[in-house]
Amino acid sequence: MNSFKTIFYLIVIGLLITATLKSKNSFLLRTDHAPRGMLSMQFAFNEAQQQQILKEWSSTYLNEQVYSRDTVITGKITGLETAKHQTQAGDYFIVLYILFFLLLFYKFRAELSTAIRSTYPRRWLLLFLLVLVAGIADLIENSYLLRALESEPHTRHRIPSAWKIYSPALLKYALLFVTLYYFSVKIKVLHHIRIWLKRLSSLLRSFVIYSWKFRLVLLGLLTLFLLLSITDQGQDLLVTINTSDWGIFWFYSVTTILALHNWLLPKIYDNLPQVNLKTITTAHLAFTDEHRREKLDFARFLGTLTFVIPAISIMITMQSYHIHYLVDSIPPLLIFVVIGVFYVNVLRYNWLDCIYKPNGVFKGTRYTVTMAVIFLTIIYWGRSEETREPYYLAYLALGFLLLSFAFLLTVSYRDCIRPFQHINISPLILAAGLLVSLLFMAFNFEAVVFFLTRNDRFYTLPVIIAALVAYTLFFSFLLVAGKRIGIQFITLFLLVIIYKSAVSITDIHNIHLVDRPGGQLKPQSLRLYTQSWLAHRKSEIAQHNQQDSLGFPVFFVNAYGGGIRAAAWTTMVVGRLDQLLQQQSATETSFNDFQHHVFSYSGASGGTIGISLLCAARLTQQGTKARETFYPENVLKLYQHDYLTATLAGLFGRDAFQSLIGFKLFPDRARIQEQNWEIYMRRHGIDYQVPMRTGWLPNMTEVPLFFSNTYDINTGFKGLIAPVQLDPTDFPGTVLLQDFIESNEDLYLSTAAFISARFPYVSPTAKFDERHHFMDGGTLENSGAETSLQVFQVFKSVWDSLQLNDPTYQNLKLKINFLSLPNSIPILDSVERVKNLYEPLAPALGLLNSTNGNTVKADTINRYLAQENNWNYFSISPRVVKIRDNVWPVLPVGWQISDYALQQMQLSLYSHQPVMDSILRQISLKANR
Repeated sequence: MNSFKTIFYLIVIGLLITATLKSKNSFLLRTDHAPRGMLSMQFAFNEAQQQQILKEWSSTYLNEQVYSRDTVITGKITGLETAKHQTQAGDYFIVLYILFFLLLFYKFRAELSTAIRSTYPRRWLLLFLLVLVAGIADLIENSYLLRALESEPHTRHRIPSAWKIYSPALLKYALLFVTLYYFSVKIKVLHHIRIWLKRLSSLLRSFVIYSWKFRLVLLGLLTLFLLLSITDQGQDLLVTINTSDWGIFWFYSVTTILALHNWLLPKIYDNLPQVNLKTITTAHLAFTDEHRREKLDFARFLGTLTFVIPAISIMITMQSYHIHYLVDSIPPLLIFVVIGVFYVNVLRYNWLDCIYKPNGVFKGTRYTVTMAVIFLTIIYWGRSEETREPYYLAYLALGFLLLSFAFLLTVSYRDCIRPFQHINISPLILAAGLLVSLLFMAFNFEAVVFFLTRNDRFYTLPVIIAALVAYTLFFSFLLVAGKRIGIQFITLFLLVIIYKSAVSITDIHNIHLVDRPGGQLKPQSLRLYTQSWLAHRKSEIAQHNQQDSLGFPVFFVNAYGGGIRAAAWTTMVVGRLDQLLQQQSATETSFNDFQHHVFSYSGASGGTIGISLLCAARLTQQGTKARETFYPENVLKLYQHDYLTATLAGLFGRDAFQSLIGFKLFPDRARIQEQNWEIYMRRHGIDYQVPMRTGWLPNMTEVPLFFSNTYDINTGFKGLIAPVQLDPTDFPGTVLLQDFIESNEDLYLSTAAFISARFPYVSPTAKFDERHHFMDGGTLENSGAETSLQVFQVFKSVWDSLQLNDPTYQNLKLKINFLSLPNSIPILDSVERVKNLYEPLAPALGLLNSTNGNTVKADTINRYLAQENNWNYFSISPRVVKIRDNVWPVLPVGWQISDYALQQMQLSLYSHQPVMDSILRQISLKANR
């Protein structure tokens, strides 16, 4: 590569970066008096207009969380601050565009000298002098503009005169316009632009053609990018895999195999229909037609991109976790574009030949030294004692970028490298892919996946990538076979799947029912259970009333959905309340633990999992041990397991196969997920397989009543399952799952909980019959608050009846408390204006946001009712808390969670001590004396 192109691309990259910084939050600058943002300020021809713009910019703002060394501050980024940042970034932009023009004029110096009709060879410098003067005017304008932005909007004497800003601005734009016009006309820029656009069009045309031709590979890469970069669960998986040396090794290894396939398979596709097994195993595959070079470059680019995607995803993750790295001020997607363009030009212009094949002679020593440096560097980073620290993610990203270069270097010169000259590597690559595919298939068997993941959490990403390899090979085989025979097997395969899905009545995802112990004993009704609950506490209520005139405290708890984070947060909060009450019990014995005062739990999705674990521990342990399981110092152990790999392997593997054949051979992924939790809970002394209805038998009232909210996709109604018999009049507009369970059947508590936590598409819908399929409870209302209020209304009805008809209850009082447990950190509002893209997305966004609306409505009703009736309403949600250095974890919605996210919730829990003290005061007699 010549020096001109090197400098040119570096300057263009710098211009892109500074332009990105200059445009950040630019919507804040578009106001009534500044419709064109900063440009309107530059051309404000009088001080009054200037002041009006500054006033508007001081009032426009964007809420933003600022992460300092030790704290996080929710502050306002105003239009004035945005303008200051843009002006400061503009100074760097000025230097870069001056250098850009200098390079451009130097490149066309011969044509400019001829056009100016001078024998003086450096007359092109006259044009550069105009650009230099424009740059100086730009710097003067920026200095006065910055003084205006730093002054107070209402103190006129501190604002520079308007002419000091618009005069240099006018001069700048005039000089740049004259220069560009003269330059364009004299060297016939339109002609050059036409040539460049033709080249660009040809490049884009080739990209579109080969993207379609090699679409199987490109689809796999897109899936990998979306998984790792877009989803918070994917980002958290990257953080988790970083904590294990074996995890990093398998991540590198499986990604390398995927990259090799992404490089090799386009050659197989291009050689159809001549290619067969014999061709692959005995001959070197190659592109042979007139577009050989373009296809070769595209295949190499796809393989190289396979390493770049994880690297960029790691940068996005580090920004989400606020982990500092060298170039964290540059958007990762811009880095992705820059790296992609760099590799495209490396391939297009043979830049590697300058170093590794000068004058057509391959320098094997240089290649060997480069590869040794790359792999020794990666190994050195991997052996570092600081590998598990958060900032090591930066080294992991660099490792992938180094591997991308090593891969490109190897495939570019493999015919010159001695070990590869006489070896047909195609069968070796396919054999590695088949081995990875077999490993993926092995993870679809319970014994294998439960054994391998019993102590580790790093298998998820390698298994997903292995699934991409397996599916790419499978569809590639169909493509090869179809081309040889002349039949579109992939199209037929997809049609068969669609037809089979349309006509088959399957029981693959039938809900898992068990025989009920004790025969056909009918569960007691909710009203009878309420009477029993109150009867068991009658003397305690009376004793409490003697010392607390406000009444005996009763809590109705609702837990929001949110995957494993919701489960963890719910158990953490309740466990902490139990712990605080136990600490007081040494001097005060007039009350039991917190859960003794909880009448009911109502949950959605992951919140249901949390409350079900609380109930399961209380059912099986019946005492102090049940409380201690969920104390903050112990609860982390429950969630430091792999609850995701088995489910995802089932999604891509066994369930896909069973859906294809139309009948059930193995337990589906939903049942596998339940078994996964049952196994791990058993380790911690919790029986998650307890039959639900037998857990709340008459006279057993120490376990809060469990309500699992779900959603019937057939009717659009809320579904509800509980261990007691529910009256439809108490829960109008609700599908009661008790109606689908025979009197001699029951559900494990795990099954009843996960009926509420069937988040699509990780979990399938739960089928009871052809007319009722249930999915995630958060689909309709994600708080469980509506059910909590309905349960309370039944409770209040029974209590009022007892006070009216039973003299022993007439003088007793209850103190009603609602406790709501959200688990997400609220997203700050943005004032960014609606773009055109909003219009086609609006209907879908409206449907998605209906869940949030229903959730807020249900919880708000409980809060308002509490205010009107002198009840208590409490809400405890996580906060943004630093773990170490500058690590501020995200809380993933999924079924696996990193230690950082768990620690963040644990630290956040302690920050809610004032609210917890208020809750404890409702229970503690000592506090109310």
